[in-house]
Amino acid sequence: MARDEVVSLPSAFIRAGFAGAIGSLWTVSEKSTAMLMIRFYQLWRAEGKQPVQALARAQKELREKEKFRHPFYWAAFYMTGV
Repeated sequence: MARDEVVSLPSAFIRAGFAGAIGSLWTVSEKSTAMLMIRFYQLWRAEGKQPVQALARAQKELREKEKFRHPFYWAAFYMTGV
């Protein structure tokens, strides 16, 4: 899959009126993605962090776990829009 194809899906959501979207640059682990997204939503919705800050913090927390330290597990995610 070409990079422009990866970026186009989140961009389509932005054009459709969404404030922002999270995408990934490569196929990632289901377990680490679930952990990352759960923590992202906790930080964003429950703790009131801005979405970009919530994603960065969730990524930082995930990489602090020995099993998920490698960038493969957390570095693929980016936020568009917000």
